[in-house]
Amino acid sequence: MESEHYDYDVVLSFAGEDREFVEKVAKILTDNQIRIFYDRDYEVEL
Repeated sequence: MESEHYDYDVVLSFAGEDREFVEKVAKILTDNQIRIFYDRDYEVEL
């Protein structure tokens, strides 16, 4: 069985009006060493 490698554990997808809540979720996840894809972290690339 091959081991799969993923860059992220979680991808955050949400409506714009939920950003304040998602900011809090993103901080909790990163504080717990969960690798997330969050658009604010990649604004230049996007």
